[in-house]
Amino acid sequence: MKIYLAGKVAKQDDEFCEDWRSIYKNHILNSGFNKEEISFVEPMDKDLDEANFEMVYGHDCSLIKNCDLVIVNAEEKTGIGTSQEILIAKYYKKYVVTVIPENTEYCRKNITLMGKFIEKWIHPFAYTSSDLIIENIKDLDMNLVYKKIKENDIKDISIIDKACKLYEDSKNKNIRKN
Repeated sequence: MKIYLAGKVAKQDDEFCEDWRSIYKNHILNSGFNKEEISFVEPMDKDLDEANFEMVYGHDCSLIKNCDLVIVNAEEKTGIGTSQEILIAKYYKKYVVTVIPENTEYCRKNITLMGKFIEKWIHPFAYTSSDLIIENIKDLDMNLVYKKIKENDIKDISIIDKACKLYEDSKNKNIRKN
């Protein structure tokens, strides 16, 4: 199983970025799942010309296209690249696990939005485009994920049209009521 780890990347050589990928890899490799069946594809490639933006984009898209699983680190605020990686994964119908702890940027408890109380709010884009959301990488059950992938129980890019239809049907229903 090829795994792509999506999340924060340092933008400059002198910028500190926690080595969360090593933490995730160690947990996955020690999860009890067959280690020999796991490999990781790396978005960082020292030979890649970072000034060739379309090539960098193609590199990451190709890695996602050729992996089996995308695990997203959303423990902290992510950037446009991570959100694109999630959508690219749905385009290629890849299983997406997103790590979102409670009371962080993308998961809040007991909040009021636009006058409505929400007991547990998860960012709608993360919720809809993830196949599985966990609070901590330690909660990852690789056997369950493997089973879901083998059963092809994976959301694809049609989530966009389904969400549009849900919204439009709701609006049309409200118009008919008035």
